[in-house]
Amino acid sequence: MNGILLLYKEKNITSFKQIFMLRKLFDTKKIGHTGTLDPIAEGILIVCIGKTTRLADYIIKKDKTYKTEMLLGISTDTYDTTGAITRYIDPSKLDKVIITDTVRSFIGQQIQIPPKYSAKKVDGRKLYEYARNNEDVKIKGASIEIYSINDIRVNDEIYNAEKVIRISFEVNCSKGTYIRSLCNDIGEKLATGAVMDKLMRTAVGNFKVEDAYTYEQLVSLQDEGCLEKCFIGLESAIDLVSLKINEEELRKYKYGIKISTEKEQGDYVIKLGNGEIIGIGYIDSNGCLTGKVSLY
Repeated sequence: MNGILLLYKEKNITSFKQIFMLRKLFDTKKIGHTGTLDPIAEGILIVCIGKTTRLADYIIKKDKTYKTEMLLGISTDTYDTTGAITRYIDPSKLDKVIITDTVRSFIGQQIQIPPKYSAKKVDGRKLYEYARNNEDVKIKGASIEIYSINDIRVNDEIYNAEKVIRISFEVNCSKGTYIRSLCNDIGEKLATGAVMDKLMRTAVGNFKVEDAYTYEQLVSLQDEGCLEKCFIGLESAIDLVSLKINEEELRKYKYGIKISTEKEQGDYVIKLGNGEIIGIGYIDSNGCLTGKVSLY
């Protein structure tokens, strides 16, 4: 079975665990997702099954939208409320205008440092492996962009018998953005510290969370004998122009023989006359097409 589906990852479960459950459901080892969600987070996760796992690098580039809630006044080692509290600073003297303006100041391009408790790899190892072993590691910043921050809400609250300020907002951002780091950075700029308390990924590119299937819904589809209904169109998952080739060109394509075209340089979704997608091809500066990612 080959295809791409939208999964609703549940809260308080790892992305790895959800994929493991799907591996059994689809009876395949070739399965993977295109963007990890923390255990505390929930929402849309794009999953590739079978040969479509070869397309993951093209899907992972999509922008993402989140709804998040953070607590101002608390710092933890994980940048969220699942970690050990390392500091508390009473934030009650901050007014809503300062808080809102500070949150909005993070819109734009920036260098962001990933959390030390994250799956980001350094020298072949995940950062959380270094953190759990109390090993020092140099974490390099990554270039990300926050496109917009909307629907900012600010409310006083008591958390673990301490005064905090709960801030909720929606953020649209580039791939590679850590919302936990964003919350931490906002807290540092306000000099009170902050942690992420809730997170929902509501969109990946043009895909919306309301179109995602829960694991229970996928099990129901399997029981009904129509599990394939969960798959989305490959073209909708990849932001590339498509290019059709005929049977004669297909033979050349399969053997790696260059095909002359009048198209511009770049990657293309390669289709047959009947609409079947056979992979991703690349056209060089001379207009010559060769295969890059095969689905046949």
